[in-house]
Amino acid sequence: MKRRSLLCAAVSAVPAAWAGASRLESLRWLPEDRIDVGRASFALSQEFYPSVDIESFSRQLDAMAAAVRRKVKSPNDPEERVWAMNTVFFQERGIRYDHDPQGRQKPLNYLLHGLLETGKGMCVSMPLLYVAVGQRLGYPIALVCVPDHAFARYVDPAFPHGNIEATSGGKRFTDDDYIKRHGVNATALKSGAYMRPLTLREHLGVLITCNAYIHAMRKDVATCLQYLKASLTLAPRRAETYEQIAEAYSYYSKLTSGAESSSYALQAKATMHKAIDLGYVRIEDVQQGRSIRGMVGR
Repeated sequence: MKRRSLLCAAVSAVPAAWAGASRLESLRWLPEDRIDVGRASFALSQEFYPSVDIESFSRQLDAMAAAVRRKVKSPNDPEERVWAMNTVFFQERGIRYDHDPQGRQKPLNYLLHGLLETGKGMCVSMPLLYVAVGQRLGYPIALVCVPDHAFARYVDPAFPHGNIEATSGGKRFTDDDYIKRHGVNATALKSGAYMRPLTLREHLGVLITCNAYIHAMRKDVATCLQYLKASLTLAPRRAETYEQIAEAYSYYSKLTSGAESSSYALQAKATMHKAIDLGYVRIEDVQQGRSIRGMVGR
C-alpha cells in the first residue's frame, strides 16, 4: 500500500510494553479531557519500539515547556508564545525537517519519540510537538490537516494568523496559502475534512493512522486496516482514512477471487465514495501552489 499524506497519557499506569489490540481498543474510547497527545504518542511508539520510556520522553516535553515559559515575558501574548516555542524547538533543540528522499519510509519520522531522539521529523511529528508542549503550557494549539500535509494552529480569535508551519521553522502562512497549495475544495471545507483545528480525540485518531502506515510499510495490510478502522472512531471526518481503507479493500480484492473478490471490490467502492463525499483530494492532484516558498510538505 502506498502511504498517504500523524496511547495513554490518560491512564495512570502504562505498561512497559505494548499490549496489542486490546490496548488500542481501550485507548480509542478515551474522552477528550483524558488525552495527553505527547504521552499517547510515546505509548503508541512502544508497539514498534518497546524500550521507549514514556516517563523519560515526557520529562523532555516538560523541560521544553519550562524553557518556553521562561522566555515569555508577556504571559498572554500569542505572538510571543509562538516565538518562544520556535526558539526552543529549532534554535535550542535543533529540530529540523528530514529532507532525505527516503524520509517517508522511516518509521521514526512519524513518531514523536523519533523526533526527540533524532532531531528530525515530518509534518505529522513536527506539529505534534507544538500540540504536546502547548498542552503542558495551557496554550490553545491544535493540529490542522490538509491533503498530504499537517500543520499546527494557535486557536484564538484575537490571533487571526495563528497557522504555524512546523516543517519550516515555525513560519506563518495564511489559510488561503494552504487551501491553494494543497488543492482544498469547497466540499472539504464544508465537511470539515480539512483546514479546521482537530480535537484531541481526532488528533489521537491521526496518531493511530501513523501506526497503520508503519504496519503497511511492513506489508501487514490486515493490521493496517484494523488500525485505520479504529482511527475512524476518533476522527470520522478524515477523508484520507477512508481512501486508505478503500485501498486496503482493493488490495484484498486482487488477492481473492469470485464472490469474495467482488465483495471486497464493493467495499472499496463504497468506502471511496465516503472519502469523496468528504472532499478527498488525491495526492496526485496536490500540485498547484507547490511553488509557495518555505512550505516543505510531508
